[in-house]
Amino acid sequence: KRSLTFKVETIHVFLKFVDSQTHQPIAGLTVRKDGRKIGEPAGMGRVKLIFSETGSHRLIISDTNEAYLRKTYPLNVTQSTIGNEHTVNIDPKTGISFTLLDRESGNALAGVHVFRDGTEVGMTDKQGRYAEDYNPQQFQYFAYSFEKDHYLLEKKTISRLPGRHREKVQINKLKAIITLKDEVGDPAPNVEVYVGERIIGTTDASGKLEFAPKRLQETYSMEFVSPDKRYVPTKHDFYFAHNDMKRDFTIPRITMIELNFVEPGGYPLSGVHVSSTGDTGLSDTSGVYLYRMKEQVPVNFIFSKPR
Repeated sequence: KRSLTFKVETIHVFLKFVDSQTHQPIAGLTVRKDGRKIGEPAGMGRVKLIFSETGSHRLIISDTNEAYLRKTYPLNVTQSTIGNEHTVNIDPKTGISFTLLDRESGNALAGVHVFRDGTEVGMTDKQGRYAEDYNPQQFQYFAYSFEKDHYLLEKKTISRLPGRHREKVQINKLKAIITLKDEVGDPAPNVEVYVGERIIGTTDASGKLEFAPKRLQETYSMEFVSPDKRYVPTKHDFYFAHNDMKRDFTIPRITMIELNFVEPGGYPLSGVHVSSTGDTGLSDTSGVYLYRMKEQVPVNFIFSKPR
């Protein structure tokens, strides 16, 4: 019997890269050894590596497109591994992408403050988006919360499993309804409502105003002002305890005398000059002049109509 001994000058090994979540082949990954790029593509996510000798090697696998996390892979090359294929699971880059929307309108919300585990990490952009990457960690979670003035706080818990996750988060606008009434319970329409120096709206025909407070559990100093001076300017504090809160307020009505001027034919007479104690003015285009009572005493009027 005779035996032959061959000296193998090179050893080739195949690595097959697959997505750890989808188990699909990954093309385009780079392999480095001692800082030097090695290997050549072999199709279907495979790379052919050639080594000059056996031994243990520490390989660094990375993705130039940054879609996958960098991985350190130990490879022990022996004579028996010639031509073998090793499957390497690569974790996709892990992270979250949020889109914040107004629940009622569906519009994107810019400027929403994003908190992770109680620490602010950023704000949404003009398209209502916020994204970040983090290291995967099975059975671990991040607690996110979203805050914006005039909106209800929203919370989300996100698993740290590998992969990029997308979440649409709808948040509710804060809402309060106040109703203004006079002393006898009649609605007070067309009254301007101020918080500080800013007008937030005007009551409708039923004396109601719906508005969005800035934050929950805060007290707002309100002032009610009637542009036509039918009501006494009034101030009230409003404690916004919960969303969809409703509250009634009383605004005293100013006692008025309504004078109606008409021509002999029954048509409204505008421009009639009215003078009384401490008050003068003209009737309006409807022939109406309103006199605001200052005290409960008889009032003498003088009327004149310029030719």
